[in-house]
Parts: sequence; structure tokens; C-alpha cells
Amino acid sequence: MRIHGLCLVKNEADIVKQGLTAARQWCDHIYVLDNGSTDGTWEIVCEMSKNDPGIVAWKQDPLAFTDALRCYIYREFKGNALPGDWWARVDPDEFYVEDPREFLAAVPRRDGYVWYASLSFYFSTEEARRYEIDPSQFADEVPITDKCRHYFSHWSEPRFVRHEHMEPWRGEGEHFWPGWPEQLLYRARSHQRRILCRHFSYRSPSQIELRLKTRAANAVNGGEFWPEAVKNWSEMFSPAAIRARRRGHRWGTAEFQANQFQAPDQSSYSDWRSRVIDAAQLEFDAHDGAFVVNEDLMPPMPRFHPLYYEWKRRLQRVLKSK
Repeated sequence: MRIHGLCLVKNEADIVKQGLTAARQWCDHIYVLDNGSTDGTWEIVCEMSKNDPGIVAWKQDPLAFTDALRCYIYREFKGNALPGDWWARVDPDEFYVEDPREFLAAVPRRDGYVWYASLSFYFSTEEARRYEIDPSQFADEVPITDKCRHYFSHWSEPRFVRHEHMEPWRGEGEHFWPGWPEQLLYRARSHQRRILCRHFSYRSPSQIELRLKTRAANAVNGGEFWPEAVKNWSEMFSPAAIRARRRGHRWGTAEFQANQFQAPDQSSYSDWRSRVIDAAQLEFDAHDGAFVVNEDLMPPMPRFHPLYYEWKRRLQRVLKSK
């Protein structure tokens, strides 16, 4: 069994070396597409690839971001995979708590894909306090797990797919989970245990402000980074607000987006302080391997055989046509 990583990067110079180094502990090959970095990320990837053949610096192309860009990577390198291998989405700011190689080796053959449980780390009021005292604690060379210690678990999505279920993948059409083959739900069974992963989207004041600047246009135009263009972000994405939206099924509705979007050139948008969350609302990572996972806040994993969902979809189409 080999694991092949699909990796998109842009302006992640502060974390890309740590992230790819960690992923190489369990991933046999990481194929990297940079869609327009300006901060030295691509140069770091190229240097790493010279010393490690398992990191493949494919190309840099300033394409507009969509999760479907991973399809281009897959098409280029799918010939390297064999039945029994896995494809993984590799993001430099994600660090697995469990060893994916051991986890995947234990997945029954009947299961075609695996979800991760994201432990979403935030730049909390405690991190902000430490930064004001000593900014060097958040320098790029500091291990990310030492920088940020406060998290909230509320999201999950597929992160690993068996090679046998990757085709067809056109990078368009009906998507249940953007960034993976269309209609995966109808042809593969979901594994019923999630693998834990630390996700560090907000790591330091300079990184946060670069993140907002990089993703501004996509967010305001209703793209895949839309959460970065909401008013009162720290309130809307606090644990209390997330719990309320999950209960009310209001995540990402048209009404929610219309009331919350703001233009990226407003002063509050680019200020890193707008992304600070009260540490009292978050969980603390004590580095003891114990985490609070909120299954009730996560999207449910499909529980039935793929044919169930396929016939359900067909029935719905017939009923709509009448």
C-alpha cells in the first residue's frame, strides 16, 4: 500500500516546510501545485524536492483557486498508483494526530474512503497575549504545535480515497465533497471512523493578514473562501455561534451570506485582531493525546451502501419529473 498526496499551496512559506516534512512521514509521494505564491513558498517546495524525491514540485501556475485543481494533479500522476493504493489530500497546515499509514492499513477493503475530524486551531486571546509579550514565539521556525494550543472541533470531510474509486474524475459536475471525484458517494462506501487531524489556519498576525489579503477577492465573490469575507468574523465563527448555526441549519445559506459579506478593502477585514477568538470558548491542547471531538457538529458520514444513495437519487429525479 502506497499513499499519494495531492497538494495545493499558495503563500504558506511560514508552514510549508513543517507541513510537508510531517506528511512525508506517512505519505510516499506528495505532488505539489502552487497556484501563485508570492512569499517564497514555491522556492521552499523546490528546494525540498531536490533533497527528497518523495516531494514532487510539479509546477507553479497562477490559476484561480478551486478545490477541483487537485484533479489536474491527479491526472498528471495517476499512472504512479496501483490498486490498493490511497490518494490523500495534503494541506501544509494540517498535522495528523494518528498515523494515517497505520489507520488506512486497518480500513476494511469494502470501505473506499476515509473522513478526517478537523481539530481547528484558532489564534486565541491567549496567543494574542503571548504575541504582544514576545513576537518571536510565533516566528516561522517555531514548531506550529508550540505556537497555537487552542482549538475547537466542528468540521469533517473526506481526506483519503482508494485508487480503485478515483475514476472517473472530470473536475466538474456534481460534487458532494469538492476536491474529490464527482459522485464518489454513489460508488464507494464510507469508513465509519474519522481520523484526527490538527488544522492550523490562523498561526500568527503576519500570516493571518497575508491569508486575508490572498483570499479576499475569491471570498467576496462567493468563492470557496467565503468565510473570510463575513462581518464580525470572531463572533460568527466562535464556538457558540457555530453550535447555534448547526442547530438551526443556517450554515452558508443565502440569507446568512447576504447579511454577513463585506468588501475586502474595509479596514476591519485585514486586521489580524478580527480573527482572535476568546480562549475561554476553546479547548486546550495539552499535548497529551486527549482531544474533545464534537461529533454532533460535524457533517454526518454516509452509513449505507452506495447503491442506496444511487437509487434514492434516481427516485428523486423521477418524482421531480412528474
